Amino acid sequence: MKITATFLILLALFSPNTDAITVEHQRSLIGHTQMVTSVAFNSDGTTIATASSDKTVRLWDAVTGEHKRTLSGYPRGVYSLAFSPDGQTLATASPDKTIWVWDTETWEPQWKTTGDMGWPDSIVFNPEGTTIVSTSVAGKDDALVHLWDAATGERKGTLAVHEKRVRSVAFSPDGQTLATASDDGTVLLWDTKTWEPKQTLTKYTGR
Repeated sequence: MKITATFLILLALFSPNTDAITVEHQRSLIGHTQMVTSVAFNSDGTTIATASSDKTVRLWDAVTGEHKRTLSGYPRGVYSLAFSPDGQTLATASPDKTIWVWDTETWEPQWKTTGDMGWPDSIVFNPEGTTIVSTSVAGKDDALVHLWDAATGERKGTLAVHEKRVRSVAFSPDGQTLATASDDGTVLLWDTKTWEPKQTLTKYTGR
């Protein structure tokens, strides 16, 4: 049986007279054959990228919902993606232990990692678009956060303070702080000039 995966575009509208939000269904993007794992808009809001465990990334017109292109060649599914702030590149992370970075003009891959790490689970660009940060999942590498040169794919460093899997990463708007969230119950704030942790936000004792 073929499974059709759908991504829904919802339009959220604030009522001028109340604090209520009205959410309207605009359209459905139908094409993936397995679960949709990640979604992102490009910087000007004209393109939507969707990742799937069907081993593809699909590009959609954000206004019409038209399918524009499919990126393939992945040996396994794609579980995370992110556009660069200027919209000129798209980074994707796959459980084959690789990160691919695509040129959004030609849709040719600019570079990909060699796979000498765990499965990259979460991926994000810094606001300047010069650094890509990824987390990894698999054995001893679960607690690591990797830093990559966004232009060349060179690994710039590894952050190894968390004790368990890092689930998510995010930059502050000014790019001076990176937040990392882990199964060890901590959220660390990192100084992006020194790449040293400067604060622990929370210590959770359970889920």
